[in-house]
Amino acid sequence: MGNAGAGKSTMVGCLIGSADIPHLSLDKIAWDQGPMRKPLDESQTLLRQFINANEQWIVEGCYGDLIEAGLSSCRELRFLNPDIETCIAHCKRRPWEPSKFPSANSRTRCSIN
Repeated sequence: MGNAGAGKSTMVGCLIGSADIPHLSLDKIAWDQGPMRKPLDESQTLLRQFINANEQWIVEGCYGDLIEAGLSSCRELRFLNPDIETCIAHCKRRPWEPSKFPSANSRTRCSIN
């Protein structure tokens, strides 16, 4: 868990390595196609489905309401909390994420100039 640019995805990659551990970015279940968040109960249902379908799993995101919904199934929680300048620098340096944004210029949820 942590803010945008905190290093969550990087940490997940290190934890998973070459293992076959399912990974869920909460961005995928928190947002509709447009700039609106899905209803919380819909996102929570998707989270429970993911958890129940996998013996091992890693979930990452910055949504406290969804993290809280998964805590009873969680064996370990890591909170990444670098300072805001570090997060901003990471957001500016990271490559476009086509799984999250339709184009490199459409980062509507984390627009940093």
